[in-house]
Amino acid sequence: KLMNKKCVGVFYFDSRYDYDKEDEQNVLLNGLVINDNDVLPLFDYKLQTGASDIIAVSPKVSGGFKGSALIKFPFSNFEEYAKKVSTNAIEEIESGYIEAKPSQHSCDKCQYYSICLIDKNKGVRKKERINQEDICNITKEGKSE
Repeated sequence: KLMNKKCVGVFYFDSRYDYDKEDEQNVLLNGLVINDNDVLPLFDYKLQTGASDIIAVSPKVSGGFKGSALIKFPFSNFEEYAKKVSTNAIEEIESGYIEAKPSQHSCDKCQYYSICLIDKNKGVRKKERINQEDICNITKEGKSE
C-alpha cells in the first residue's frame, strides 16, 4: 500500500526441518493468488495452453482458471488474518510465553537436543490445516469474490 501496489498473491517456501518425500508438491510456489485473468498468465507463460508448473492453477476449457491456489475470498481477509496471527504471537512473547514445541521427529536430527531441555511430555506441535473459509470466518469478512 505504501508504494501504490496491489498484492495479488502470497507464497511460501516450506523449510521445515522434518521434510518428508510425501510433502513434495508438483508446483514451485505454494500459496494463494487472486483469480484474475490478467494477472495469472504473468506467473507462468504455460497457463496460456495448459497447467502451470509454478502455481497450482490451470486454464478452464470454458475460459478463466481453476486450481487450489486461487483465492475464493477478498485478499483483505488474508491480510487481516496474518495481522491477527502476528499480533497474537507478539503479545504472547511480550507476556513471557515462549514454549518450545517442535514438530514430531524434529528433535531426532537436532544438534542442540542435548542442551535444549525440552519436555516431550508436553506434546509436539501438530500440523493444523486452515482453509480459506476458516480464515474468512475468523476475519468476519464473509464476502465471496
